[in-house]
Amino acid sequence: MSYMNKTSMLDEMLFEMPHDAPSFAIDLGRDAPRMVLQRLEHGLWRDYLADGQRVLSPIKIEALPLGKYRLV
Repeated sequence: MSYMNKTSMLDEMLFEMPHDAPSFAIDLGRDAPRMVLQRLEHGLWRDYLADGQRVLSPIKIEALPLGKYRLV
C-alpha cells in the first residue's frame, strides 16, 4: 500500500465508516505546534476556521463540533 499521495491510514478508515453516523475522529499526525487543523467536509479536507481564522495546534478537542479532523 503506497502513501505517496499523503493519504493516511486514518483517512482510509474514515472513508469506510458510514457517513451518516455521528462521530468524532481526529488524526493528530505528528502533533507538532502550529499545525493546521482540517475538517472533512463533503469529501474534501478544508482548513477549519474559528471566528474566521485557521485553527492551529495545540487545540482544545472538547470545543470542536462532531466531525472528522486531521492536523497537517
